Amino acid sequence: FETDQGWTVVTDAACPGGAWQRAVPIPCSTSRGDPAADFDGSGRCFLTQNNTIPTICNTDVDGGWTRLISPTFDLAGLQNPLLRFAYWWRNDDLDSDPYRVEVSNDDGANWVTIHTFVNQPVQWLVAEYHVADYLVLTSTMRLRFSVSDLPKNSIDEGALDAVLIFDVTCP
Repeated sequence: FETDQGWTVVTDAACPGGAWQRAVPIPCSTSRGDPAADFDGSGRCFLTQNNTIPTICNTDVDGGWTRLISPTFDLAGLQNPLLRFAYWWRNDDLDSDPYRVEVSNDDGANWVTIHTFVNQPVQWLVAEYHVADYLVLTSTMRLRFSVSDLPKNSIDEGALDAVLIFDVTCP
């Protein structure tokens, strides 16, 4: 995420704060559970509203959802593509606010949920999924990462970094 690769953000109008943005994380001085740095040390990641003033720190997802959607990519002809990414999800009251990972093989017309993370340790974690386990591989694939705080009663901080899709082949 060091350069703009064409990812888009769509946010619910009911969500006044916490939309995904690509940035160098600025840690909050009062530790609301947001990441202090990106996962891989390259500098930038996507996170749910970056701090601009470390003493204010009200940057969490509130009252709705925000979605981060990948550009279209081609997996047609691959044998066993593996999706790997690092994610961060902090939910202060452990009320199961979701961090959802979805994939589409029709350019975003329909989505299949790969996994929904809830109540995770407050740290960077790595997840891996075999994409072909969820749907037929096509040339119009997309990923979508969604987080939400419904109702608006939690401090939810999310991030995403080091997204990689590669074909796993064995001789």
